[in-house]
Amino acid sequence: MIFRHFPAACLIALTPLSPLLHGAEVPTAKVDLLQSIKSAGVTYFVSQKQTLKDSPEQIWTFGEEGQLKISGRGFGYLATKADYKDYHLVIEYKFPGPTMGSRENKARDNGVLVHGHGPEGSVGGTWLASIEAQIIEGGTGDILVLPGKTEDGTPVPTTMTGEFVKDRDGELVWQRGSEKLPMGTDGKPKRLNWAKRDPDWADKAGFYGKNDVQSKFHEWTRMEVVAEGDKLTYYVNGVEVNEALECKPAEGRICLQTEGAEMLVRRFELHPLGKFKETWNPASASGGTNVPVRKSRESAWSPEETRKSIELDGSYEVELVAAEPLVRDPVEVCWDAQGRMFVADMIDYPLGAGPGKPPLSRIQCLYDDDGDGTYDRAVTFAPEMDHVQGLALPGRAHRDDPYTDSFPP
Repeated sequence: MIFRHFPAACLIALTPLSPLLHGAEVPTAKVDLLQSIKSAGVTYFVSQKQTLKDSPEQIWTFGEEGQLKISGRGFGYLATKADYKDYHLVIEYKFPGPTMGSRENKARDNGVLVHGHGPEGSVGGTWLASIEAQIIEGGTGDILVLPGKTEDGTPVPTTMTGEFVKDRDGELVWQRGSEKLPMGTDGKPKRLNWAKRDPDWADKAGFYGKNDVQSKFHEWTRMEVVAEGDKLTYYVNGVEVNEALECKPAEGRICLQTEGAEMLVRRFELHPLGKFKETWNPASASGGTNVPVRKSRESAWSPEETRKSIELDGSYEVELVAAEPLVRDPVEVCWDAQGRMFVADMIDYPLGAGPGKPPLSRIQCLYDDDGDGTYDRAVTFAPEMDHVQGLALPGRAHRDDPYTDSFPP
């Protein structure tokens, strides 16, 4: 096995923490765990029993943008040197590549281990005894209880209580207020699936269930783990998905796995309880965490309200020249020498008119009768066009007859 301790550039010196008498630390301000990794605030363990076993220096690296890249070419974990309790953990990650080794072509898999304790690799020679916040395609937010054993067989107990119902196949699925079950001890279940895990889940790359809240392949997902006393609550993209009660131990090291899938991490933090207030924005899945998105509205705006909402970059003006009912679902316009405006209305996008019905798209010709710059009436120049997408005036000899870009009927 590879087990590395790094120089004593201790996490306490880098982050604001309040030490407890028994050694676990409670964050009093944000703890940047990515910075802790850079500053030797963690240890590494890579199993030599698995199909992939690159060195830690090859598995965990940082790119130019400060993101942590986990190559996946090994099975093991990095772990904080410090024990923690009572915190709000936030990790934002995505899977950018294939799976490999014994996980080749299987669901992209990784995880965060919390309340880690005991000897390194005490779980199957690969993991630390802990409670896992699973990160896997289709199962992000599952809870796995990982009790360990020392080399001489001495148990390293890890237990919790789960509230559950059984799915179609008899697997345990979290449901608050339902039957309680001790988990993790000998003969007891060690897995509690997240609330809406697809019963048809398959261990294959790219799996995405019909009720999944995690982002899709190559998009960013945020997972949160709130450790409060002996309770753990998991959130995925802002949705509460799982909960563990009566956790023993209720504190410990925090680990980030490597498990045969490349993963990028742009955020890995601890916050004091009650201080993390950021809501998940779906736009963050494909962009940065600060991408602004306007709130949706329940009713349509008037043309004037729409005009006022347009934001301009530069000394420009927006003037309303035509609106419903003269046009409907416009996608392109052009003008002729007489000042008439031809408008392509793609009314049948995306579903079309339906079987046996004529197409709905059209070309409207708009007239400004009083010359005030606002069009007063419309004449349908070309009706029943199929998904018209654009139009353009040809040469001068036929400038009154627009060409259109339309699917053939």
